[in-house]
Amino acid sequence: MVGFTSLIALIFLLVAFILGLLGGMVSAVVSIAKEQEATLALFLGIFFSLILFVVGLALVLATMSVTVYGSAIMAMRGAGPLKSLKDAVRYISGHADAFYLYCLVFVGYLFIIFIVTSVSYPIRLIPLIGSAMAIMYQFAAYAVQSYFGLVMIASIFCYYYFSTREILAAEQAPLQEVTTVESSSEERGTSGSQVHEQGDLPLEKDQRKEI
Repeated sequence: MVGFTSLIALIFLLVAFILGLLGGMVSAVVSIAKEQEATLALFLGIFFSLILFVVGLALVLATMSVTVYGSAIMAMRGAGPLKSLKDAVRYISGHADAFYLYCLVFVGYLFIIFIVTSVSYPIRLIPLIGSAMAIMYQFAAYAVQSYFGLVMIASIFCYYYFSTREILAAEQAPLQEVTTVESSSEERGTSGSQVHEQGDLPLEKDQRKEI
């Protein structure tokens, strides 16, 4: 997990660098347009700002979805950090529904946080006991946020498991065959040793009779 999170941190740094580079290019274009016409500069500023916002949001959501699905791959398939990252990118590129599900669940999580946070402001306005109730409510809000965060991760993990259940079963089948062969060989070895032991007993009895 440490190696995987380090790779994700590097990806986030790369995303931030790309967004900063695009932002610098937008500001340069807008500054050049201001010298020509103010209306054109205003239009270009709003237009490129919207494009930059959409691109940045898409990159951030894609990186976060890769993080969650990569964690699922590490947990269920026991892959390494780099292989989990590659498999997560390959899985999301081949399953667009997985990315849409993550976006839907993430938006729902943000909506729940917004509702839980907005309720705390009217509580503070209650005279005398408002501050104490706000503190108690804050602890409850943290618990609710943590719970729904786990629900979000669990839903993503369940979707990945059921969508790749056949692949996981195919990967685990050779391991089960190997364990079955080893257990059968052990059983044969133990049965063979028992037969040899049983075969040795009459010889010992015959030797005792001769003596």
